[in-house]
Amino acid sequence: MEPKPTTPSQAAPTLGNRFAYLSLIGIESILRLIPLSIVWRTGAALGTLAYPIAGKRKNIVLRNLGIAHPDQSAEEHQTRAKDVFRHTFANLLSSAKTGTMSVDQLAEHITIEGQDIIDQLPKDKGAIFMLLHMGNWEVLTRAPALLGLDKPAGAMFQPLNNPLVDQHVLAAREKEGTQLFAKRKGLAEAAKFVKNGGALGILSDQFAGRKGIRAKLFGKETSISPLAASMAQKYQCPIIPVALTTLRPGHWKLALMPAISIPTTATKQEAVVATAQSLETIMRTHSKDIFWLHNRWKKRAGKNKRATTPASQ
Repeated sequence: MEPKPTTPSQAAPTLGNRFAYLSLIGIESILRLIPLSIVWRTGAALGTLAYPIAGKRKNIVLRNLGIAHPDQSAEEHQTRAKDVFRHTFANLLSSAKTGTMSVDQLAEHITIEGQDIIDQLPKDKGAIFMLLHMGNWEVLTRAPALLGLDKPAGAMFQPLNNPLVDQHVLAAREKEGTQLFAKRKGLAEAAKFVKNGGALGILSDQFAGRKGIRAKLFGKETSISPLAASMAQKYQCPIIPVALTTLRPGHWKLALMPAISIPTTATKQEAVVATAQSLETIMRTHSKDIFWLHNRWKKRAGKNKRATTPASQ
């Protein structure tokens, strides 16, 4: 039975939408029967095969790695890029498998580091989890259940163009009670959620376009989303950077970093710089698990914000 579109405003599914949805269901049905470690290795093999023919995407990865690791040689960048393709394909295929698993089954494949940071979160305030597209990032919306978080859990998300796949993916992400807020239409509700003490996950690592703040990442100017920093500053709650890395095929480490506090007196620029420093550390340390296929340093188009006023205003 097909799911209903996620919102009344979505167009009726096309024939292509239906085919993509049924293909996804078929793939998941097959992956249910295969051990997760083998699923990961299969994805890694596909990544190895894709690398030589990736063309534009391979060049984007090599450029990104050159910016993140300027001290390394072209040969070292090639080696890293091959690892990135292996891990990206392995983790994407694994996400289709882990989306079908119960939280108890999933827990057997996740190692937690930094549980004490969760236990020390203030009871009377919200919290921001600063997330990245890395590792098997679909696991992140189910992390609150794995961590035993005693706050309401939520996350920002970007709706998919295919309404059938969108509804299917949302159902998997909400499996353990995580409340999802659409990136554009759900911003006000997400802010209220944090204000009322909720813990909100925000993917913060990709190019933010004209709505972002111009700041340097690895010494090169780009557009960075101010959302995590702005919400944390406005509601004076901690930002917890989160890294999800591959320990071995089919097993990941969910690591929580020390909290970032944004002073009320900080400008938007200063607040974003504080989060960018944490992004740099995670992205440089765990390069092979980062989704480098995204063009993180796009050419500037139009005028981006250069804020000098407090983010809480």
